[in-house]
Formats: sequence, structure tokens, C-alpha cells
Amino acid sequence: MGVKYPSAHAKVNNAYSLFTEVWKETFPNSKAIAKTKMDDRKERAKMLKDLELKMKEMTPEELEAYWEAIPEWKRGALVVTESEAEQEEVESRLKKLRKKIGSKMKETTIVKGFIEKEGENIEWARKEY
Repeated sequence: MGVKYPSAHAKVNNAYSLFTEVWKETFPNSKAIAKTKMDDRKERAKMLKDLELKMKEMTPEELEAYWEAIPEWKRGALVVTESEAEQEEVESRLKKLRKKIGSKMKETTIVKGFIEKEGENIEWARKEY
């Protein structure tokens, strides 16, 4: 089936595809993004598990041939995966949050009272609260 106005159809098609791209960029679907990340992680985990099973089944000669097939520069290369980078980022966020919460807690009257009355903290806390 032919299109009656091919140039107009092409222009509308291009405009629509541009609009959908801009819309997706402006208003990202967090559920879809999370799903794709989870699918990627599951796929990587499956590949790693398959590789480990394959290596367990290999004989020592096959393992040696496998490692020899990998170039020297690749064997010693440091590889940072996405999950390691994300984990470091989460840990740094948690450390910052802990520091922020700790500094705010030190400013409260309860903690100041504990610090001032080191030896009598338990009795003081029981009396006050």
C-alpha cells in the first residue's frame, strides 16, 4: 500500500520520532530504567555463573590453554564493573549521610548532656527521659 503524500509522511514520521525521543529524555520512566538495569545485572550474573561452571568442568590442560588465549595486557588489567562503581558511590553517600547525621546529633541537648556528664550518663538519662 503506497502513501499518498510520501514527503509529508516522512516529515510527520521524523517529527513524531523526534518528539518521542525528547519526551523520553525529559520524562524518563524510572520503572523501565530500573527494569533494564536489573535485566542487565541478571544477564551478567548468569554469564558469570556459566563461565564459573564451565571453568570447573575444564581439565587443567584446558584451563591453561584458556588462560594462554587471553592476552597478557588483558590478564593484568584492572576492570571496574558498574556494580562496583555503584557500590562505592552508595558507600560514599552513606558515609556522608552518617557524618551529617552525627554532626546534627552532637548539637542536640541530649547528646550535649551526655558529653557534659560523662560518668553520670545513665542516671541523668533516666531522670530526664
